[in-house]
Amino acid sequence: MAYPHFYLKPSDSPEKHIVLRFIYEVRGKPFQFYTNFHCKENEWDKGEERMIPTSKRVVDKASQVNRTLDALFNHADRIRREYREQGLRLSDEILKKELHSILDTGKPLQKVRITFLQFFENLVKTKTSIPNYVKNSAKAYITTLNHVKGFIKETGCRFDFEDINKALLGDFVSYLHKENFQTNHVQKLASTLKTVLRQADEEEVHPNFRLKDSWLTVPRVETDAIYLTSEEVKAIANFDLSANPRLDRVRDLFLIGCYTGLRFSDYRNLSENNFPVQEDGTREIELRAKKTGGIINYPLFPEAEMVLRKYNFNPPRGISDTNMNLYLKELGKLVGINQTFKFTKYIGGKRVDGICQKWEKISTHTCRRTFATNAMDGGMPV
Repeated sequence: MAYPHFYLKPSDSPEKHIVLRFIYEVRGKPFQFYTNFHCKENEWDKGEERMIPTSKRVVDKASQVNRTLDALFNHADRIRREYREQGLRLSDEILKKELHSILDTGKPLQKVRITFLQFFENLVKTKTSIPNYVKNSAKAYITTLNHVKGFIKETGCRFDFEDINKALLGDFVSYLHKENFQTNHVQKLASTLKTVLRQADEEEVHPNFRLKDSWLTVPRVETDAIYLTSEEVKAIANFDLSANPRLDRVRDLFLIGCYTGLRFSDYRNLSENNFPVQEDGTREIELRAKKTGGIINYPLFPEAEMVLRKYNFNPPRGISDTNMNLYLKELGKLVGINQTFKFTKYIGGKRVDGICQKWEKISTHTCRRTFATNAMDGGMPV
């Protein structure tokens, strides 16, 4: 890490100019700042990069200069860190202006401030740059940020730290409902925005902004998500898909989810390394969950092992969540999972009742519900 340095500018004059030299980013030419001070070479400590005091008891010129040099050093380094943490670009002009404030007044300029949108964008960049960060979690932040921008464009409202209050956030939720999103989607967006606001509050990004939990509350409603019975799972497993390799791979990946109870983000990325052989010859599932980061380790059920052996324990990979959900509905319709299903959902804040066939509701998360329900029905403790 580069820090500011002070040195005497070479010249023919007996007193040399004290200069601050700073490489605050990857660049070819270092930043240089000429202070108002001069010093003789025999009065300069090259190791300490400060003037040599003439007395420890008296506040002399050297002590006064050194205090200012300390202030310049600390402020230059603080400005570098603030700009880096906030994702902003520091320029020579900005840094020079900041350092002149120390020389002219002895006090730094007002702390660098960013807008709420800048804070949100920087937070998204930080989270998406983290290795192995869950893609769906990153998508939630990006989607929420885009809706905040859409709200600003649609309404013309300011959305900065000084403006954020219960009324503004209520208007934002109303805007989302008018877009005819389902209530639970609105709740997810509101929850993500609240997380961002809470982090800004904790970091004290703006001196006057303090979040109140009551400002942004959207209740979640129960969904009519389905599960498949053990007979329906068997029907899918036994269906002949030899003429349709695409759906064959989708079916097998779906069955692995049904027999393991893993989330789609985990069962779509399994490999042989996740199924170590034990001393008795049996295999276990062993992986770190993408969503929670927790370690998953338990015996592999025979039904799951039968499917996995087909692929030498390297199941199909690379199917997106969106495509998988489309293919699963195609598969369910083909197999004949056409039981009538009544559902209720809330769109734009209003209740909508409907009827569909069960295959229309099959999704990647159906595996997890199917595993849990059938396991409990089979006597497995919660």
